[in-house]
Amino acid sequence: MTDRGPRGLQPEPLSQTDAGRRRFLVATGVLGLSFGPASQDADAALASQASGGFQAASAVPGGSADVWLTDASRGRRIGVRIRWPAIAQPSPLILYSPGLGSGLSNGQAWCHAWQQAGFLVMTLSHPHTDESLWDTRAATFSQNMARALDAQQYPARVADCRHVLDLSLRDAGLSKWIDPRRIGAAGHSYGALTVQALVGQAGASQRDERIRAAMALSPGAASRDSAARMKTVKLPFLSVTGSHDGRVDFIDGSQRIRLGIPVVQRHWIHEAMPAGQRFLVALHPADHMSFAGETVNRPIVRFSRDVPESDAADRQIWDRVSAISTRFFQASLAVPGASGSAQSTALDGVALRDALRAQLGPEDQLKSDLP
Repeated sequence: MTDRGPRGLQPEPLSQTDAGRRRFLVATGVLGLSFGPASQDADAALASQASGGFQAASAVPGGSADVWLTDASRGRRIGVRIRWPAIAQPSPLILYSPGLGSGLSNGQAWCHAWQQAGFLVMTLSHPHTDESLWDTRAATFSQNMARALDAQQYPARVADCRHVLDLSLRDAGLSKWIDPRRIGAAGHSYGALTVQALVGQAGASQRDERIRAAMALSPGAASRDSAARMKTVKLPFLSVTGSHDGRVDFIDGSQRIRLGIPVVQRHWIHEAMPAGQRFLVALHPADHMSFAGETVNRPIVRFSRDVPESDAADRQIWDRVSAISTRFFQASLAVPGASGSAQSTALDGVALRDALRAQLGPEDQLKSDLP
């Protein structure tokens, strides 16, 4: 695919989108954004559509439900897909933040795997950056993109996660399913940026101390200085990227908007973090949309691909990500020791490294601080 640069737009310049993107870059220092459109979730048959808060969802062990939460103070309506573990008991929780152009179906492959492994999983749908990007009934595609890339969307997504977590821990029914000492966060691309902020890249005002482990699929930083803000993050952190995880075109009819960063910059977040609890996995062959965790470009082509696209090829990557991420969260959100302190069980880095390595193919790469 010909590289037109991170701000290349086709077929003509779109000034509103450029302005929105510039505001976003000033606020975040990150260029890379791209995610898959919504598709039919594999467990949608189990999901119920509800609104008005968590009380509208009936917990079903091993099942799922969709709810819509309103944060009136910010005028945000946030979708949440809850996947309950099979056993009704306090369980580790993983918050999952999708990317631009996708919502509750994003990451469904590994979200389902986490559920099967005994985690309570909550996938968010963030207003304005979800699948509404593709809805051109009230605004053009370029206008939707400009709004999605506006600088205010970045902290708004972080606040969405904090709001959902606040409500989850306060809700009488849902809180019974959550072990508050074992909360993790994960996300893809825009969702990875959200996770990076939640663990401290954006400073103390957006850091959430309740997050004890995190995974970023397609992490990113526009500069070494931006990446260096991760130096204060001192929790288990897994970066997952791919051999072709660089730039991608968003496609709507004849319009193409290119976003992303060079593959090498996907590694900068890992390199900037303190040694000890950082891990990076680079899968081959995998491009940016390999990490959507859902089917993209069928029936409508929405994204450019840099690797051969097929259900089988995507599934191979999804299976590896599911296995790798499950083992990461099992190790990093392990049951605390007898003292009850969330810090009483140190991460067994050697065991985790070996578990991650066992899931990799011959051309995959693992970086850790262990020999």
